[in-house]
Amino acid sequence: MHSKTASLIGIDRDQAKVLNYGRIYGAGVTFAERLLMQFNHQMSSTEARTKARTMYQMTKGTRKYVLNDEGQAVAENLTKFRDKMDEPVTREELRYLVRSLQHPPAVSSRLFQK
Repeated sequence: MHSKTASLIGIDRDQAKVLNYGRIYGAGVTFAERLLMQFNHQMSSTEARTKARTMYQMTKGTRKYVLNDEGQAVAENLTKFRDKMDEPVTREELRYLVRSLQHPPAVSSRLFQK
């Protein structure tokens, strides 16, 4: 496990051990970013964030969410989600759905004609 983490983000195995034990005990991406910058003082915060996120995606995967009936009803009206109705959605897709509820797109006035 430590060797895989080390090779994924370009650090040595001992540094990977520190990261992995932190993750085991619940440390998140922010902790990993700070450690990466401590390991390499020349690393920018942007580079550390990218490496930390890559490490978490490659080793933990991406969290997905299953929409309830109400969420599926909203998603049906959005072209972006029509082909994914039975699949879990990512956090970014979930945020997009919530934003579409908070700020619905302008509706054509012809929908209201009798």
